[in-house]
Amino acid sequence: MYKNLTFLIFLLCCSRINYVVFHKSIYSLGNDNFYALIIEGPRYQEYTCTIDAPSHWETVNKDSRASILKMDPFTQKENEVWVSEILEKYMPHSFSMSPDEKTIAFVVEDTLYIYNVETSQLCSRLFKCKSPSFFPDGERILVEKENSIYIYSLKDKTFTLVINNGKHPRLSRSGKRFVFQRDTKILLYTFKSQKEFVVCDSGVNPNINPKGDKIIFVKVIEKELSNPDYREITYIYKAIITDTLGNILKKFPIKGTYSGVVYRTPYPYFVNDEDFVYLGYKKNYHPLKSIYLQLFQYKEPIIVREDYETYYSNY
Repeated sequence: MYKNLTFLIFLLCCSRINYVVFHKSIYSLGNDNFYALIIEGPRYQEYTCTIDAPSHWETVNKDSRASILKMDPFTQKENEVWVSEILEKYMPHSFSMSPDEKTIAFVVEDTLYIYNVETSQLCSRLFKCKSPSFFPDGERILVEKENSIYIYSLKDKTFTLVINNGKHPRLSRSGKRFVFQRDTKILLYTFKSQKEFVVCDSGVNPNINPKGDKIIFVKVIEKELSNPDYREITYIYKAIITDTLGNILKKFPIKGTYSGVVYRTPYPYFVNDEDFVYLGYKKNYHPLKSIYLQLFQYKEPIIVREDYETYYSNY
């Protein structure tokens, strides 16, 4: 009895500390670089026993540091663009940078926060907005708002409707056209003609290259596994690159995906007119991620940066 009590007290008090470098999100302007939101610092994992949850590991982030890095996937060079307690406070799950790197827009749940990078001052807070994409002038942002697509003016604080029934807009570098998603369709919209064109009838998470002549999106293929006891579904993810008319140019396997969960589909970003990066998990149901670079001329991606964590005991 006393041995069991001693062991229980040990479990209640023991903990372990690990140092974590975690890639929360990535973004690219297509200028041979990409940006990554990095969270790093010690993380404490403590074993607890309660009536509601008899035994589990509780993870607590402490003294973390958040920053935006600008990274060259070809030379591995990187530099910090913004380090701020604001990032640590909100821990955004997606973001966008203006071309001059002076403004950042990031999403927390369904709220879009726009900050001046140099002063760390809040410029705007937009409710029920996401998927920001800056125009070349840095003064307007293409956003998704309540399943429609608008242009938001930072100067006038006004919204202008562009598309009804659309989401995930991504603007070309010139600002003359953008891709978006409607249901499972991938579409291209041109401002000059004010017309939209269906690129593909089945796809998610579209993006467009800087030149505006190639479109990338992810195709999710459902596959039923043979299991005599129950119906088991897995998902296969492929990155599809097309021209603006929908003609397929290349297909690539997406690495580091959750094979059984469709809502964790990666977002690919062009780093130039052909090559792209995306964030993928190291393995199924594992929190650590890797940043993959897929070259247009090669079949398999290259890992350019990885999450990591180191452990040591503290008891």
